[in-house]
Amino acid sequence: MSDFKKYSLISLYAFLAFALQISFFSRFTNIDLNFILVNIAVFSALFNLKENLVFLSTATILLQAFTFDKQFIWFLPLLSVLLKLFYTKELKDPLWLCVFYSVLLSAIYCFTNQDTYSYFHKILLSLPFNALFAVILYFLFKSLIITKDK
Repeated sequence: MSDFKKYSLISLYAFLAFALQISFFSRFTNIDLNFILVNIAVFSALFNLKENLVFLSTATILLQAFTFDKQFIWFLPLLSVLLKLFYTKELKDPLWLCVFYSVLLSAIYCFTNQDTYSYFHKILLSLPFNALFAVILYFLFKSLIITKDK
């Protein structure tokens, strides 16, 4: 697959993940689900740094366009690069580390998100769903990578 086609598909997926986060998870649920952070953990585990940064730059641009804010969200690409550096090549299957990072990022997100619920209540509601999404996306993308290599 050519690089342009691959990066276009990653950008399209970033748009779909962002649209799902904004339209469904933030509107119809009272759970602090952050699909973008879960995708960051999965992309860092499975894809190389260039593909990871294509996903993150598209998601960051979409987030900036949605919020009409002049402040650049600098921590998302930095977080992506740091997670990619922590995933080592010695791990044959980084699923547990991917789930751990999605849970950790979700806990940090719940801490920064101001809501009427208490922090532990938000954590108890959101962590199982974020971990479930991380596992589903991990196996989905891993199967896509395996079929792409054949």
